[in-house]
Amino acid sequence: MLAWAREQDNHVATRQELIRRLAKLAEGQFGPLMRFMQENQPALKSFQDRNPLSSRMTELFTIIAADEKDPHAQLRARLALVALLLGNNPVYHAETPGAAHADVALEVALELVSPRGRSAGKAT
Repeated sequence: MLAWAREQDNHVATRQELIRRLAKLAEGQFGPLMRFMQENQPALKSFQDRNPLSSRMTELFTIIAADEKDPHAQLRARLALVALLLGNNPVYHAETPGAAHADVALEVALELVSPRGRSAGKAT
């Protein structure tokens, strides 16, 4: 996924597609790993220099905020990744039973990476 994102020229479209692809991973096979990393951040911090996932997440944050000069837009882009992680974490699902949590997380993340004043549309 990172290799694909590095090759893209249209940063807005790349951000949106990257968010969609990450949402599928967070909802699917990599969800448990993402939750593990989220819940064990303090312990994993000591392994940061030896952990390839740490450098990949850093690169994801860099790609997702590419070409954004405004610090507000950079932060919104990075928060989109956080929205996906939190929105797909079952710990928070009890607060809103029956909600389509993955769809909500994706919609919020897409809104965060979309240029201001333009809607990102629906998650599906």
